[in-house]
This record gives sequence, structure tokens and C-alpha cells, in this order.
Amino acid sequence: FERLEQQRAELDREEARLIRASLQKWGGVISRAANEMGMKRTSLISRMKCLDVPRWPDGSPPGR
Repeated sequence: FERLEQQRAELDREEARLIRASLQKWGGVISRAANEMGMKRTSLISRMKCLDVPRWPDGSPPGR
């Protein structure tokens, strides 16, 4: 069971990394990032919340 938890944690870290990379590529535009990943915008928002992934790396939109 412990190994399964480890694998799940690794998958979560990788998913969060991919989400962050896509958001960075698209300037924080969630709909474009979701489209690139083949998922609905609302699903991406849900995963971001579960994985504690911010829309912008520094917590604020660009230019602010």
C-alpha cells in the first residue's frame, strides 16, 4: 500500500509540473492550457485546486 501511495505522489508531482508548464506557455490562459492537454477548462481548474497549482508561478498576473 505504501508503494501505491508513493506512485500516486509521483504522478501528482508530474501532473502538476505539466500543468505549470502549459500555463506558463499560454500566459496563464486556462482554456488554452486545458485544450493543449485535451481536457475541459473546468477539469483543469479542479486539478489545479487538488494539486495546489497556481495560475501564475509568482501568484500574480503578468504586468502587475
